[in-house]
Amino acid sequence: MSGPLRLLAGQYRLERSLAEGGFGRIWQARDEHLDVDVAVKEVAFPAVLDPAEHSRRLAYAAREARNAARLRHHPHILPVYSVVIEDDRPWIVMELVHGGSLADRLARGPLPPENVADVAEAMLKALDTAHEAKVIHRDVKPANIMLASQGRILLTDFGIAAHQDDIRLTTLNNIVGTLEYLAPERINGAEAGPASDLFALGVTLYQAAEGTSPFRRESETATLGALATQPPPRMKKAGGLEPLILGLLDKDPRRRLTVAAALERLHGWRTGQKPPDEDSFEVAWSGSEPLDSFAKKRTAPSTSPTFTGWLRTRKSAVPEMRPGWTLSVGPDGIVITEAADRREFPWDRILHVAIRDSQNGGLYRFTTLYLTFVPSFTPPSLQPAGWPYPKTPPHVFETSLAVPVCILGPMTPGQRDALSDALARHAGRRWKPLAGAAKDLLAWLQDRRR
Repeated sequence: MSGPLRLLAGQYRLERSLAEGGFGRIWQARDEHLDVDVAVKEVAFPAVLDPAEHSRRLAYAAREARNAARLRHHPHILPVYSVVIEDDRPWIVMELVHGGSLADRLARGPLPPENVADVAEAMLKALDTAHEAKVIHRDVKPANIMLASQGRILLTDFGIAAHQDDIRLTTLNNIVGTLEYLAPERINGAEAGPASDLFALGVTLYQAAEGTSPFRRESETATLGALATQPPPRMKKAGGLEPLILGLLDKDPRRRLTVAAALERLHGWRTGQKPPDEDSFEVAWSGSEPLDSFAKKRTAPSTSPTFTGWLRTRKSAVPEMRPGWTLSVGPDGIVITEAADRREFPWDRILHVAIRDSQNGGLYRFTTLYLTFVPSFTPPSLQPAGWPYPKTPPHVFETSLAVPVCILGPMTPGQRDALSDALARHAGRRWKPLAGAAKDLLAWLQDRRR
């Protein structure tokens, strides 16, 4: 290891060692060209290393240092000024900051929620800038977050030390990162990406709030199992930050919070606004939407005597819309509101859920949510929310155990997918998207025989 007062690359004079570990050593140095103090990270490589592997690590460290240097103007990223290759290893020249790492701080106990929120905001903004520049950190963890003087919070080490012989650093099937912070998809062989950085941030914030790592176990195998299959333990000290942190810890990267969604939740926490329930779906219609935007006219209306007589009294009438209605699907059941009316349908009262067409006496067809209830439950109303006529003859509805409870107004494809996902998630086997009246009846009879 180099001694003090050595002149590195003819420019940086190493003055004193600031820290040392498996990553190497951090020096305080003097830039004699600019006459300013800097920090120099001497990257340590294992003593016994295959030449090809040594060259690969050298190139990797140099590349990642250049990536970090591109981000040096961000207020929450530790500025990297240069990378010097000397003694056949990289030396990373950085801003000299006074303070310690988040890992050092957590050794004294968890952070108050307000400080956890500060770390979250700083890291989310830093990662957002890095990801926009197509730079993936790959090793977000408390040891790589600096709590500098004057309240600065800085993300450090953009993969610079990712291949080093740190006992906390694990290489698994060519996956590099600190094991307990690895996103589940990376364990399964996926490339590191923005979502995996956000999962690692979620683990870091959980640890900052609770004082313990959510997935660390007694062995690497047990830690892998926890990362892949086990939810994090219930949070007790997060002070309302659970929706943010747990949203970052979703094991499915497609459902994991994005930076924008995480910042929105953080803003809601700071302002006292209730965060959205990711497990629920809600859509509202004003009642003023054009009827043709969600209803289709029949090309051949029914000619039944009952319908013909009723239609004769309605042929000059203009369909009347409700003042507005809302459909909510959540873990407790389905809730439908219309004006001052609120109807709740708990899941334990529902046998089946279906979405299919219904018609208002033959003039229009509507996409309608139908529920089949357990025999002991009497629905509060047979008039579906959003029905365009205030009064409808009973014969208009299909004679089925399924009850129409809500007309589905105009919806985007994304909203339709979200509704289907919510019904599949909460209704389970009750949800039958293509079920008809006969299928509902047959399923109910089969349930009765069990």
